[in-house]
Amino acid sequence: MISEMPATFPALKFCWVDCDKSEDLVDHFSVDSVPSLILVHPHKMSPTVLQGVTPEQVTSTIHEQNEFYTKLFEQEKQHAFRDIEDLVKSSPCFMFIKGTLDTPKCKFTRRLVESLKPFEYRNIKTLNILEDERIRQWLKFYSQWPTFP
Repeated sequence: MISEMPATFPALKFCWVDCDKSEDLVDHFSVDSVPSLILVHPHKMSPTVLQGVTPEQVTSTIHEQNEFYTKLFEQEKQHAFRDIEDLVKSSPCFMFIKGTLDTPKCKFTRRLVESLKPFEYRNIKTLNILEDERIRQWLKFYSQWPTFP
């Protein structure tokens, strides 16, 4: 059952271990009975440990977690897309670049900056995506393009 879940829930990550071969994990999570389900959440400090679970409980819990993270992803996506659109609308010319206009951090940004110099653009606004990982990652979804500028 667990081996089929990654295909059914591609947004979640699964790992199963043999408790006889992973005593350090058993001790770390204080597992007293098997089967056990350990949920590690990226937004929580400590994991949730469910011990002695039935297949129905595993299925139900995984469905709940999948629904929670799917909704969380969509909420964050909407929020990030709004932030990106606000940035783009803040100026007639807005660029997402690596570095700044004065100190480009990649050859493509450098080429872009050099190509704009003859036109003496003064109202260019930029965002150094190397300083904002959240916008950098969401911009890939927003633009459907993996690189910058």
